[in-house]
Amino acid sequence: MTMINRAGGVCVLLALAGLPLASAAQESMPPPDRQPGDQTDATNRDARAIEILEAAQAAIGEAAAIQFDIVKTMEKTDELPADFAMMASISIGAKGTVRSAKDDQGRWVYRIDGTADDIGRKDAFEIVVLRGPQTASWLDQENRTKVTANRGLARGRELSTEAEFGVQFVFGEPFKKPFEDILAAPTLEAMEPELIDGTLCDVVRAGFGRPNESGDKVVYIGRADGLPRLVRDVLVTGFENRFAYSYGETGDAPAVESLAIDAPQGWEVAYRPESLRPDFVAPADREFEAAADGEGTVGYLVGNRAPAFDGLTMLGDPVSSDAFAGKTAVLVFWASWVPGTDSIIDFLKATQESRGDSVELITFAVRERNPDNAFNLLSNAGLSEVPMLINPRDTLLAYGVTRAPLVVVIDADGVIRFRSEGNDLEAIFASATETLDTISGDE
Repeated sequence: MTMINRAGGVCVLLALAGLPLASAAQESMPPPDRQPGDQTDATNRDARAIEILEAAQAAIGEAAAIQFDIVKTMEKTDELPADFAMMASISIGAKGTVRSAKDDQGRWVYRIDGTADDIGRKDAFEIVVLRGPQTASWLDQENRTKVTANRGLARGRELSTEAEFGVQFVFGEPFKKPFEDILAAPTLEAMEPELIDGTLCDVVRAGFGRPNESGDKVVYIGRADGLPRLVRDVLVTGFENRFAYSYGETGDAPAVESLAIDAPQGWEVAYRPESLRPDFVAPADREFEAAADGEGTVGYLVGNRAPAFDGLTMLGDPVSSDAFAGKTAVLVFWASWVPGTDSIIDFLKATQESRGDSVELITFAVRERNPDNAFNLLSNAGLSEVPMLINPRDTLLAYGVTRAPLVVVIDADGVIRFRSEGNDLEAIFASATETLDTISGDE
């Protein structure tokens, strides 16, 4: 099936109609000549507008659970010449219910149940999305698959559901607060309050330097609770997305545990990772003692105490050397591009099946430009539960990794008992297995 990106489809339709375009990627970003937070034109930043937005951020931050309905429409705002009459009939939108709650660390977890229009076909399609702090899952109705992604925006049928339903205005985009991008706009203006469906709202207009062509927004925020009631998001001259929000009783919102979605019977479960976000910050550099010969010294040679490490998996889960404290561990430094990946996977699978929980398996993606490839190799072999750390630069230095694959076996006392040499994978895995047998006999 051909996937059609909604934003791209809008641009194609507008281009066919001869209208000026604004990149879909700019809907929430200032134009290239303006950087977020650039306030050189300070006279255009209304103090009252800033106060309204910051108060809304604080109000949302204090909430424990929020439940609301959304209706998104794409509307024509200006009269168009007769030549553009075909555009007047465009109606692209979405509607659904969002149930949300904070986890034990104060981070929002929410579930979206709804439908969205799809450029390229006439009918709407169903979307069910669960968004957690690090991951997102959704049901791909057409392919009968439950899909999981990491760190990027949750996407259903290649469409960004956060953008389709405008939930970023309530919770903020990943790594940001609600209205953070709007607060960074070069122009902020507090307008006259308005009634929206019986709710008195403060109104703020945010401009990004190119009127009607740069994702300018007008937000209507409930004066009593700080929650958005309407957001008008300008696309190009004559068109805007409108997100209308209506809220239910907070007490009706579910607990975090009840938000999870399960693939219906007969469906498959797939992993479709998104690219890591460009604003992802790698763990801070760690200091390690210099490697040296001799037992008791921290280093990467046999007889050394294994260096400590920590890092993140593909799903953003933290993993550290604490995971195998008092336990035998096998560390495998590898990548999908190295020769003999089938043998590596076979070794991992055989070790897991024969050793069970008595041995901790941890893998590291070495110079892996696309960690998805390595993760999928593990997943397809039924090893998706084996951690694979990405961007493990500090760990590679600490363990003296200059080639891949490299296998290290560490005993329950934290001492390195085996470190592979050479390129003969059969011999490497045989020696690693023999070392594990010896350690088991020692125990």
